[in-house]
Amino acid sequence: VFANPVDSGRDGAMLPGGGMRWKGVICGPPGTPYEGGAYELDILLPETYPMRPPNVRFCTRILHPNVSIRTSDGTFGHICLDLLTHGWTPTADLRKVLHGIRDLLAHPDLETAIDKGLVALFRSDRPEFDRSAREYLHAHAVPAEAVRHLIGKGFPVEKSLEALYQCSGNLSRALEYLVPPPRAPLPVPTRTNSGLRLRSTPSPEPTPPPQKMPPRLVP
Repeated sequence: VFANPVDSGRDGAMLPGGGMRWKGVICGPPGTPYEGGAYELDILLPETYPMRPPNVRFCTRILHPNVSIRTSDGTFGHICLDLLTHGWTPTADLRKVLHGIRDLLAHPDLETAIDKGLVALFRSDRPEFDRSAREYLHAHAVPAEAVRHLIGKGFPVEKSLEALYQCSGNLSRALEYLVPPPRAPLPVPTRTNSGLRLRSTPSPEPTPPPQKMPPRLVP
């Protein structure tokens, strides 16, 4: 699990009404239908944090009994987790929240599930539930290994996910998206006694890769 503040300009991740916005990512637990996928989270820390819990939702569509597929206002990704409501304590932190959500992927709480239809499918036909969850993974999630690689290179969570979305999960193309190769120099016309001719400008120095910085939250 990883999380970084969202870079929103000079004021960083501060929100107009107070509080902060973070971007998180959870890699699907092994042995589950979510294994191999990376799931984006939107994290809002209220101005009263840590006295009040953060507001966390999935930005990546996921099929899970404790995560809403669609609500009446058209949104999705709301999480039913006691830690984010009545079970919150000021001593908890984002690391605990992210690990709690990851544990929820492996061990759904069917008694407090949001989608009763998924609960029925989970109980009556687990192979069919797993197949459907994997279909969602392949349709919406990005490869977990690619996310780990980019974050390990020092790229922020938000930029890593953006690059992989833009490049359909392809790691090589995502790296080029984040660090474009230097452009070839354009010829410059110069005047000689015999007229104009084209002269190439010196090649610019290649852009150095970003310094490797550890993410704000590490596994």
